[in-house]
Amino acid sequence: MTKKILQLVVVLLIAAQGVMAQSVTLEHVTVAPGDITVQLDMNGYTGMGSLNLTIGFDNDLLDFTGIDDAQLSGIIAGVNGDENLIITWTDFDGADISGKLCDLMFRYKGGFSSDLVFDTVVGGFCEVADINLAVIPTTFSDGSVMQIQTSETVSMTTVVETVGNTVSMPVDMAGSAFDNVSGLTFKIAFDDFRLSYSGIVEDALTGVLANASDGILTITWDGNGSFKDLTGHHLFDIQFTYHGGDADIVFSPGCEINDDDLMPLAVNYTDGLVTPAAGTASLTIGSVGAVTDTVAVAVEVPIVAADFDPLVLLGAVTLNISYDDTKLTYTGFTKQQFQTGWTVNANTSGVVEMLWSSLNGEVLNDGDLVTLQFDYGTNGGQADIEFYAGSIVKDIDIVTIPVSFNDGSIASHSVGGMLTYMGDATRPISTDGSSVTTIYLKNAADSSIAYTVGADATGHYVFAGVAVGSYFLDAITTIDATFSYDITDAYYIYYNGPSLTGLAALAADVDEVGGPDITDAYIDFYSWNNGANDRSFTGLWTAPVWIFEHPSISVTGDITQNFSAITSGDAFGDWTPTP
Repeated sequence: MTKKILQLVVVLLIAAQGVMAQSVTLEHVTVAPGDITVQLDMNGYTGMGSLNLTIGFDNDLLDFTGIDDAQLSGIIAGVNGDENLIITWTDFDGADISGKLCDLMFRYKGGFSSDLVFDTVVGGFCEVADINLAVIPTTFSDGSVMQIQTSETVSMTTVVETVGNTVSMPVDMAGSAFDNVSGLTFKIAFDDFRLSYSGIVEDALTGVLANASDGILTITWDGNGSFKDLTGHHLFDIQFTYHGGDADIVFSPGCEINDDDLMPLAVNYTDGLVTPAAGTASLTIGSVGAVTDTVAVAVEVPIVAADFDPLVLLGAVTLNISYDDTKLTYTGFTKQQFQTGWTVNANTSGVVEMLWSSLNGEVLNDGDLVTLQFDYGTNGGQADIEFYAGSIVKDIDIVTIPVSFNDGSIASHSVGGMLTYMGDATRPISTDGSSVTTIYLKNAADSSIAYTVGADATGHYVFAGVAVGSYFLDAITTIDATFSYDITDAYYIYYNGPSLTGLAALAADVDEVGGPDITDAYIDFYSWNNGANDRSFTGLWTAPVWIFEHPSISVTGDITQNFSAITSGDAFGDWTPTP
């Protein structure tokens, strides 16, 4: 019996080997820059007749130099025109392999990481076949190259600058390994929409070469056989003309710093950023709400000026504005200030370029400068309207004025919900009969009323066509609340006043002094006055009849927000409003 069991186990093991998953795997390595290897494994193959692999990698960071320690003869490896690594092997007699196939050799420049990815989807070809050219199902597992930890750093920083000015981005070194640098290369990507490269101002390094093309700045320095101690040094400044907006300046793969043995060093790179100087003055594109219809709706969006110096004459204004042309069609503009001197280019859909100039200059007052006119499409949704790079304001002497440019939008968002008594949906605060309940959506900045709507007979409300912005809810109602409190509430305040919270605490604090306490209990009791319910009986009741929650709402989409109310004196919160 035991012998038969052993025979069965052997048969099962052999069968299991026949269905084992075959895999091709690349190693994940964490290494110092320089000459490195990445192991390529093949597991579970018998009678393999051919192999084709396409492996993608960051060729700015890694240079493929060949293969080593191959376990099969005849492997061919090289980089194709698409800068992918191609590996092929064929043997009509077949071969078995389960383990290491070979080492892939690279020159690693350091500073960044690179995935090594089997390209099995787009334009790639990864396949293992047997001697009859039948494809062997295979799992391909990617690898990676990462840099070891290091304290050596090359850094840029965040620079705040006025739009239109020259910005200088410092490049600094820190770390003890930079004591014998033989050469370096920096590849730096910059936003060429917001920045125009203008040159290098040398400091610790002289003889620096720089070339900018299509948003990539390549900087090189060669010691020509001599070495330089750059530890803790400011290397140079990169200069740009700044056109506005947040502009990233980013070290990219291909950066390399070599030591006195011409070997690349492990380096961390810190990127830079240029942001606009915050001006006291501002130009703001309005955020406007609109209700869609079966045809496009005409909508006006103001550009509002604020806090410009009334003693400074402006000589030129450039407003570069982009808008969502899938939702908006630009139809024109009206002038509220600067009645002459405007030139507008709106030939490209989605873009409006507005230029104004005056030889004599004009003062820009607080208020609308111009109003943009759009047709808002039937599909609705949020349509952003934004200032983009190149927007600038200059005085009559062509000196740039620091200005904060604030974007806006047209939106058709909704805000809706239900107003209830103490959060109880069975006790709505509604409009019915002769009673009217009105809901307000108020601006968070100044508490002004932005939108008004009535609650329905179930206490529900909906604001339509709400603009993007920050708001809070408020309400009023004419529902009679004279008899919303009684002697029970007076006793409840007497015994529980200091422990009450939320709306109940506000209802109990009828004198609005120091929170609910025994004084409020006496005021509530004497104002109850045997059922007369005269809130002014003692002259000390200062709380309003109705007290509403004021939940804050940040509108960037449709919002559902319920909120509640209570009447002053009803500390127990058990009254039911009846319209």
